[in-house]
Amino acid sequence: MEYQILGPIEVLESGRPLDIGSRQQRALLAILVMNANRVVTKERILDDLWRNEPDGKERTLWVYVSRLRAVLDPDRQAGGKSDVLATRDHGYVLNVDRADIDAHRFEELADRGRNLVQEDPDCARRLLCEALALWRGSALEEFAYDDFARTDAGRLEDRRLAALEDRIDADIGSGRHREVIGEVDQLAAAHPERERFVAQQMTALYRAGRQADALRAFDRHRRRIGEEFGLEPAPDLRRIQEQVLLHDTHLLPARGH
Repeated sequence: MEYQILGPIEVLESGRPLDIGSRQQRALLAILVMNANRVVTKERILDDLWRNEPDGKERTLWVYVSRLRAVLDPDRQAGGKSDVLATRDHGYVLNVDRADIDAHRFEELADRGRNLVQEDPDCARRLLCEALALWRGSALEEFAYDDFARTDAGRLEDRRLAALEDRIDADIGSGRHREVIGEVDQLAAAHPERERFVAQQMTALYRAGRQADALRAFDRHRRRIGEEFGLEPAPDLRRIQEQVLLHDTHLLPARGH
């Protein structure tokens, strides 16, 4: 089975989505997937899902676990123990190969791609594109603003943006600087707090022979973060501005690109 949380939560069997029930039952599965192969105590689940419901919540949890077992472990004998969704140490554990969870595959591919950006940008780009293609929306989309999912959803979104930054570095490093200008313009505008996008925007523009546009991008960013956050550009970004002003050859593509 495949467990997907990079978007609406889904479970696929041979590529076919399974019915995993109501929103609360899906939320229970999300908690178990986020903590795959680790015991989640009943107390934690009850607090996460039914904090303000004093009556009947333990019975409801038992019913939801039973229903999920029927979906995730259909071959077990009626009333028998489940190896997939097991009861253990006053809680439950979802036993699953990490490779069957899209978020884990994404992080593994993203890490491999990041490590190759400087050494082999073309290979890095392929790995990072494969990682980013796993996303179908925002992480834990249905529950991103629920307390139990907010931290993990935010962490995964941060990893997605970091992988996107790495992929753009790989694009620029492999000579695709002109191709990414439009994309990185939008990303720099959408995420002013991530100055790496601005650095990539300036580098791509400069390599495309657009020195004045690269300097305008820096000035635009400096004004925006000054007005919105009361900040100045980081030293690394100011260093790129100096390199653009001085026509520093270190900003130019390597020979062959």
